Amino acid sequence: MKFNQEFEDLLDSLLGKETASYKEGLEGDGQDCFRFNPLKYTHDFQEALLRREGFDFRPVDGFSNIWSVPRAARGERSIGKSLSHFLGNLYIQSLSSMIPPLLLAPQPGERILDLCAAPGSKTSMLGSLMDGKGLLVANERSKRRMQSLVFNLRKCCVPNVLFFSQFGEYFGNLYYEQFDRVLVDPPCSALGTLGKNPEVLSWWNRRRSAALANVQKALLISGIKALRPGGRLVYSTCTLTPEENEGVVDQVLKKYGLELEEIHLPGLKSRPALEEADGKRFH
Repeated sequence: MKFNQEFEDLLDSLLGKETASYKEGLEGDGQDCFRFNPLKYTHDFQEALLRREGFDFRPVDGFSNIWSVPRAARGERSIGKSLSHFLGNLYIQSLSSMIPPLLLAPQPGERILDLCAAPGSKTSMLGSLMDGKGLLVANERSKRRMQSLVFNLRKCCVPNVLFFSQFGEYFGNLYYEQFDRVLVDPPCSALGTLGKNPEVLSWWNRRRSAALANVQKALLISGIKALRPGGRLVYSTCTLTPEENEGVVDQVLKKYGLELEEIHLPGLKSRPALEEADGKRFH
């Protein structure tokens, strides 16, 4: 994979000597991850059906109900073409995409807001973690992306979802302090998806990341306003730039009464937070 100089400079400033390992990681490990859908049939039935279809899969260490399967080579049948996937018995999703719902940890009976919900991967997982009980509000402004959101949530038989198509920036004022937990997974420069979407580099630059950061900050503030006192909010992106991540979080921490929580997931390897970048120190 070929990188432009601006991206090379970003990697060097963030990772230094680890840049080479990062580039190797973009090639992937030849595995696809998925989770069974507890809102459909029993786990035993779903697992037995998938094995009868001839797929060899195994649990991902440290996580409950997250599985990996060897990625199909050219000419082989992929899990995305399985009967189990067609029926909505399982949802194919990257492990990194599953982390925000796990951290939000919604409980049955609570009121949950997914502020930027399409295409619905994280939303459907929130619904399954809630056991279909309580209220799950899935907001998506784009009418085109709303179609995929509705399709995926219906396919997964999420019974407690309410669809909204509002500007996410206005949601906090419209529904002030109404939700127990809020997920803010805003549009971003998607540099974390280069392994499967290398075309991102054809349009990315730091200027566009800075513009996206303004949108992300507005969405995060809206999510904070929609959160009840004592509730939990998760802010997540699939990109690498400090201005879209630590920079956004740093700004809202200075203005709103938030308390940071450490991230603890048994199967997740993590590193200390980025404390400074581009001459700026973060919270």
